[in-house]
Amino acid sequence: MIKDTRHFDWAIIGAGVVGCAISRELSQHSDLRIALIEQNRVGSGATLNSGGFVRVVHSEIMLSPDGPVLIEVGARIHGGYTPKTVQSFSSVSQLELSVYAYTDIDKYIITTNHPPIFYKNALVYFFISHQDGIIERIIEDKELENLDSYFSSVWNISKNSPINKTVDLLTSPGWVVLMNESKEKLLEDKAKIMELEKNGQLY
Repeated sequence: MIKDTRHFDWAIIGAGVVGCAISRELSQHSDLRIALIEQNRVGSGATLNSGGFVRVVHSEIMLSPDGPVLIEVGARIHGGYTPKTVQSFSSVSQLELSVYAYTDIDKYIITTNHPPIFYKNALVYFFISHQDGIIERIIEDKELENLDSYFSSVWNISKNSPINKTVDLLTSPGWVVLMNESKEKLLEDKAKIMELEKNGQLY
């Protein structure tokens, strides 16, 4: 056994999606010393075998004055459109694993014991409103569709409707799903969307 005599303010056990997220939030405070401890390798275990975050579909962490608070972590299908989205870039989806879990447990075990194959890079960008106001216009989806990485988008606002400053997921004006074989192109398109939003050209 290796003994480490260094001292830390926080020790995070487990370097899966939740452990890494907590460590990242804490690391924003430069005066804190954080130890992220993992017995295997970062992102292994349930996170690695999740098939598009099947087991840890959703996690929320809030950094309070007393430290990180895990608000929610759940394993669920996560809405009607998400399985179709995951099937577009991964070899297995939440929907398929849910079916296997109820109808063919052996196939479920075999599937989850092997990392999924990702055919494309994907991300979801949630729009952020920095002020309250009234929506005068919304960019046409066809403008977003011109991006090489565009897959789908959802709007929670409409013309002439009120909009509030985004403070959480429920107050987001909407989101766009991007997908591309090229990670560089994916991030380039994300940057374009962020610039459009920053300049008030989305809504």
